[in-house]
Amino acid sequence: MNQKSSIWLTATPGAWSAALLAGLPHLLYALTRYVPALLVVANFHAVNTLAEWLFGFMRSFPPAWWLLTRMAPADYWSASRAFAEVWSWAFALFVLVLALIAWQGGWPRWSATTLGYVLIVLFETSLNIWRDDRSTSFSAMVVLIGYLFIIVWLTRRDPLAGLLSLLPLYPMFVWLTAMDGVRGTYGEGFLYIFIGLVMTLVVGAAIRRSSLAFGLSALVIAILLLGLGVGYATVYHSNMPAPPLPTPWAVLRSGLGGLIALAVIGLPVWLTLGWGWARRRSAAA
Repeated sequence: MNQKSSIWLTATPGAWSAALLAGLPHLLYALTRYVPALLVVANFHAVNTLAEWLFGFMRSFPPAWWLLTRMAPADYWSASRAFAEVWSWAFALFVLVLALIAWQGGWPRWSATTLGYVLIVLFETSLNIWRDDRSTSFSAMVVLIGYLFIIVWLTRRDPLAGLLSLLPLYPMFVWLTAMDGVRGTYGEGFLYIFIGLVMTLVVGAAIRRSSLAFGLSALVIAILLLGLGVGYATVYHSNMPAPPLPTPWAVLRSGLGGLIALAVIGLPVWLTLGWGWARRRSAAA
């Protein structure tokens, strides 16, 4: 991760393979969260048959059934719910394999996305397995501490990697929870998949340009525009029993709130960059 004297200058362009490995997990995360639900709602016969077969296999395979029943009582599970869970497991396996490859390769720049999703997967798994408030609070604390460590470590090595490591948490995970407030599976599903696609393109372009300035600028624009879309969906298509009166101001507030959230969640990056700048200036004085 060679850098020039200024963190804002464009360095050697990143490889297309690195751009793909850094960006693709965002799209895959979105797809694995919503494609199963979209397929089930579409009621395709082949999908229903596959879901029934998978559910039967998981019931007969003790490790899979033990894990399912750790996450929820046995009477909770159906073919469609087990089918959706398999997709989540597939994504978890994917990021763990990527993390192993990144570890063997000395944690290249593209691994920032992978490390972020490893922590998100661990957090989601802990929420599913340990459902009491104390365990949830403990797992959240552990993940946040881990995230803080990874962000600071990556930012000190490579400021662009530190920025990219934020994105699995925000906007991807945070906006996934916001999608629960949108009415209709198709609407929330296609919107979230589109968000994953846009983040894939933004991250890939940032890796190709190898520029923190470009990456941050593209991210700010993307979050502002996508935040307006999320705001419109949650305000005008809310699934709340008695939603507040929708207004354009509420949508605009959501979009601007996305930038505020980026600034707050990104504090470890900004503070680490500021500390590094102050140390360099002090050494040069």
